[in-house]
Amino acid sequence: MIQVATPSRERVEAYRQLRDEVELTVGRINGEHAPIGRPAVSYQHHSFNRRDMTALFMAADVVLVTALRDGMNLVAKEYVASRPDLHGVLVLSEFAGAADELRAAVLVNPHDIDELKSAILRSLAMPAEEQEEAMRSLRHQVMEHDVQTWAHNFLQQLEESGTPEQVVTPTVHLTGDTPSEAGAVDAALTQFSEVPRLLIASDFDGVIAPIVADRDAVQPDAPALGALRELSELPGVAVALVSGRALADLDSHTRMPSSVVLVGSHGAEVGALPPWMQSEVLDKSALAMSPEKEELLASITTTLRRIARAHPGTEVETKPTAAVLHTRNAKGRGSINATDSALEYAMTLPDVTVTPGKEVIEFAVVPTSKGVAVDTLARASAADAWLYLGDDVTDESVFAQLGESDLGIKVGGGDTAARLRIADTEAVRGVLKRLLELRGEKN
Repeated sequence: MIQVATPSRERVEAYRQLRDEVELTVGRINGEHAPIGRPAVSYQHHSFNRRDMTALFMAADVVLVTALRDGMNLVAKEYVASRPDLHGVLVLSEFAGAADELRAAVLVNPHDIDELKSAILRSLAMPAEEQEEAMRSLRHQVMEHDVQTWAHNFLQQLEESGTPEQVVTPTVHLTGDTPSEAGAVDAALTQFSEVPRLLIASDFDGVIAPIVADRDAVQPDAPALGALRELSELPGVAVALVSGRALADLDSHTRMPSSVVLVGSHGAEVGALPPWMQSEVLDKSALAMSPEKEELLASITTTLRRIARAHPGTEVETKPTAAVLHTRNAKGRGSINATDSALEYAMTLPDVTVTPGKEVIEFAVVPTSKGVAVDTLARASAADAWLYLGDDVTDESVFAQLGESDLGIKVGGGDTAARLRIADTEAVRGVLKRLLELRGEKN
């Protein structure tokens, strides 16, 4: 182990005391564990020029940047920039500012000594393929977001801060029903497949499975599910199904392996995660149901059932944090009248998230959305870009937050913030198979 301790603030008493403590500790470790002529810890208390520091970075199997409390800690980015060979592992404190960007690093809480030890051992034993996958993603982040990009964005926001705030309206990129040209879709998929680490996510009903009157009789497209399974097994690819269905219902209709993340109830329920995904990012504390929320949900369910009884054919579905009114099978104007009654009732519930969809309205007592779910999954999987396939109004919360490298594909007609449109479930199958083909060529 080489400990680089560049001299800093030498005249500050607290720093002098810390230096003495570190040097005593290094001496004790070497005295107990080091053979003659080979120190266990090589303590370097002096400055290095750029050439020598780069040489140390290139020689290091693992670099530890484990500040207990710090600012950006650019040394983490310097290490990544020094590894064009795509080897080496960065162990990074989650309290360093760089941790917000370098999600493909091995993130640790440095206050937890056992976790830190495990992270070091895991990093030393990490296979070369896994190292390359992570380092490729880290280098993509560092090279694409350099100081010039930072300065440009900073000055642009500074200029915009002086202009009056305007009402933000949802962006609409596509209207009507006409699918995008096949060449444009293929070009976008080809460019997307080149990104080192990907998240591929999709809605279920209307995308992977055609919409049917009886929700329990839904039949997902087997080749599309098969393509998702195969994609989830490729290096650098995370796959998720994000649905308004309850998690158990979604699982029973898809039977996906643990490599595919299942998200139910518009993000309120998350299934098992692959072992490599950073589960700590998926903070479920906001989804906890208090007694007050339980009571509110029971009241909403009672009211929706009363509306359903008044309009034959409508039904109420209950979820862990929501109640849903389905109007697809209502008779005559029953669907319209039930929807109007539900929306009128929604006006009396300011603290409830009401989400209208295709002949369905969901009342959630815990604020969730597919957009939040996909954003969280992207961070948990350290994705450099994500693709989302959706057909419903509820999917617009995902399309609304598309970044430059992200890809949104609307399935079917209607106004949308997605930049591409395809026709139906059959076209979805073609997109997934094409992605599998393109990504498979890289591996």
